[in-house]
Amino acid sequence: MNGMIRLRGVAAVLSLVVLALLPACGGETRKEDAGAPDAGTASGPPLVRLRPEALARARISIQPVEVRRMPSRVQTTGEVAFDDKYLAHVFSRVDGWVEDVNAFLEDKVRVGQPLLTVYSPNFIVAQSEYLQADRRADLSCGRREDSPECRTARAILRSARTKLRILGASEEDIRAIGRTHETRPTYVLRAPIGGSIVETNVVRGNAIKAGDDLFKIANLSRVWVNVDVYEKDIARVSRGDRVEVRLSPYPGAVFSGRLSLVSEVVDEKKRTVRARAEIDNKDGRLRPGMFAEVSILWAPEGIGVAMIPDTAVQNVQGEPAAFVERGRGVFELRHVRLGEEREGLVSVTEGLREGERVVVQGSFILKAEFLKGTLEEE
Repeated sequence: MNGMIRLRGVAAVLSLVVLALLPACGGETRKEDAGAPDAGTASGPPLVRLRPEALARARISIQPVEVRRMPSRVQTTGEVAFDDKYLAHVFSRVDGWVEDVNAFLEDKVRVGQPLLTVYSPNFIVAQSEYLQADRRADLSCGRREDSPECRTARAILRSARTKLRILGASEEDIRAIGRTHETRPTYVLRAPIGGSIVETNVVRGNAIKAGDDLFKIANLSRVWVNVDVYEKDIARVSRGDRVEVRLSPYPGAVFSGRLSLVSEVVDEKKRTVRARAEIDNKDGRLRPGMFAEVSILWAPEGIGVAMIPDTAVQNVQGEPAAFVERGRGVFELRHVRLGEEREGLVSVTEGLREGERVVVQGSFILKAEFLKGTLEEE
């Protein structure tokens, strides 16, 4: 009982303090003017009123709601990945031992640049077979080029040349063998494309077998962004749609591309469809594995949406809201539903109409007055 008496005493003191401060405030949300509904009551929309002197001090700016044409977007996320068309795995074509490694992880290489030197008995045997076939062709065709022996010898020579090519010898290598009539104990594995070495599985002295994956080379001038499209958005997304990609390491930067693939299969666990965007990356800023925020523009010609400056939006009681002018010094609190934000503007999908006048500067003062009035009512 004593505790209750003490609590009532404290409440009475706080009420006196609030009443003493009210005359100093220039704004009010109480129903002191006839016909002005109280903030938060069921009799009408919540209003905030400012006396003329308070209105002047607040320096409030007001602007009409505008309808602008904005591209309609599907917002989702994705991940930067290698473009398979610009990716190459380099396999060993022979059994042997690595004598020398000429390129390493993260090195940039050109087409045809040596990657490693391999000692291979298989390659030596293939060279010997080629030299034997070359000598036989010379002998068989020296007498008559249209003879059956000549045709057979040349077929064997072509087969021996093809075998060398399959094992990785270049045309230059084969010409050198034919010119010197000598076998080489090693052959050089060369880069099939230009790019960066993003994976390597070889060191000097390794024993390797035909089919071993030794290097992965990626040309990162173009990359993929693999995108998850939620089931509810599938009907609005199609191949060829323009895509805008944003990454946290590059604030404000937008990387553009187009969807090259929209899968026909839904992931049963995630309830998403995999889509793929192709993005130009000549400056190398997009790196495989990066997380990306993705906008898919499914109506690039734009649809009309209400737009207001982002300074007009306040968080009131956990929801976005704006203040709409209802008269001189009278403002209605209007909860709104927001859409996309861009260049200081935010789209409003619900809660405002074109032409309504909203507070774009000084709305924080109105929010404070509204919350003060709400506390007084409680």
